[in-house]
Amino acid sequence: MKKSVLVTIALSTSLFAGLGAASVQADASAWHKGTPSFLVGHKYRTSIKHGYHGMPTYQYLTSTKNSIDYIYSQADGYGGSHTGYKRSGHVYTVRYRAIDWYGTHKYHTYKISRLSATRIKVGKTHLVKFSKYPTWHGKTVR
Repeated sequence: MKKSVLVTIALSTSLFAGLGAASVQADASAWHKGTPSFLVGHKYRTSIKHGYHGMPTYQYLTSTKNSIDYIYSQADGYGGSHTGYKRSGHVYTVRYRAIDWYGTHKYHTYKISRLSATRIKVGKTHLVKFSKYPTWHGKTVR
């Protein structure tokens, strides 16, 4: 009787120790500091459409190590600093801190999918990597 109680205690102790060791593993969906490396220092844009009087319009994304901007040409953009990201397969959730109309800091997110070395998808919008901004009548359109 005494031996079976000791065996039961030993088994339950080893079971709890095994569960505790399993829960110490790193969480793959944890937030990482900064911006994903495939975005840093690169520019991505949508296809160019011709708007008012033929002026090229498009959306583009630029980022640094700690900031991200998603901009509509000839308009204000959305973005901020203090970026962080988490990865789930090929989808990156990138968050950034921006100041709202009331002067408070709020976090916002983008869901970015890496499709290839030169193509990404932000939400439902496809973007391609580019190096030079388009020109219109000899002037750069940003």
